[in-house]
Amino acid sequence: MRASIEGRPELLVFELAGLERYGGRTLSMEEIVCVLDEARELGVRRVTLEVAGAMRTDDLTGLAASAAKRIPSVTVSFERGCIPDSRIAPELADAGVDDVAVPYALVSDGAGDALEAIDALRDEGLGVRAVLAGWPGLADISAIARRVAMRGVTRLQVDVVCGSTRCPVTSAMLARMASDVVEVARSGTLAVIVNELPLVRRIDIEARRAVPAGGPLIPRAPIELNDSRTTMRIAPTGDVTPSRAMPLVAGNVRRQRLDGIWSVPGLYTRLRDRTRLVGRCRDCAWRELCGGSRARAWHAEGDYSAADPACALPVAPASTLHAATA
Repeated sequence: MRASIEGRPELLVFELAGLERYGGRTLSMEEIVCVLDEARELGVRRVTLEVAGAMRTDDLTGLAASAAKRIPSVTVSFERGCIPDSRIAPELADAGVDDVAVPYALVSDGAGDALEAIDALRDEGLGVRAVLAGWPGLADISAIARRVAMRGVTRLQVDVVCGSTRCPVTSAMLARMASDVVEVARSGTLAVIVNELPLVRRIDIEARRAVPAGGPLIPRAPIELNDSRTTMRIAPTGDVTPSRAMPLVAGNVRRQRLDGIWSVPGLYTRLRDRTRLVGRCRDCAWRELCGGSRARAWHAEGDYSAADPACALPVAPASTLHAATA
């Protein structure tokens, strides 16, 4: 797991929604394909197509095929309330989709339609991803991973929420989640995708260092880390934001090229500049590989340069900087 500081965006997310929600102002298929061309030039390696409502099968599979021709990895994510029709599985596979994401609740409930869809997707060789979001359902990730694996899921996505006054994210919760993610990956049960939990990098590296010299190597399933520094979310109207939790508009793909939004001094360059960090995150030797969640800082403090309010791990001294970034 390497942090992307000055390089390319790691993940491009298209929010696909019906015309009725935006009064006909949504991006056309042709406009989305143009953005995909720009993403390829920028070196983006992962794209997620989020289906948030009714969408014609031909439109979805056509868009997925266009993405797969340009970007190495394509995920189709069915958002809350949307269950993929099992009959679409062969078409998604033919389009070049790598995996399909469904809400964890659908998998957990064991509804017949959802399980039938999972079986159909797996039969076509597609990965199946369960998306875990909200609170307090994130509390026992290890148990959840075992449960969804029994349902045929191959990947677990954990979207770490920013919390609220009614349901805050505490430092103990954050540390436990990070440890659970590393444990799930090490068990080999599932590959794990994590959003807004850069602390995982530190937990993972420190755990590997704890193995005695000459001891056995500890294999693990992949861990994919995404955060607001390296994610570009494209709304149906073309607005680009770093994350749902930090809906600050960095630009609009109808008026600017993607590389301009990413590289020209502005929101994304400030987010990637670790020298702008303040407080604990600035002083910690792990700031290059972790640096805390900028979305959580913005959500809590109104300042995305502030320290991650939910991290209470000891600040690593500067003397460990070389080891932390090695």
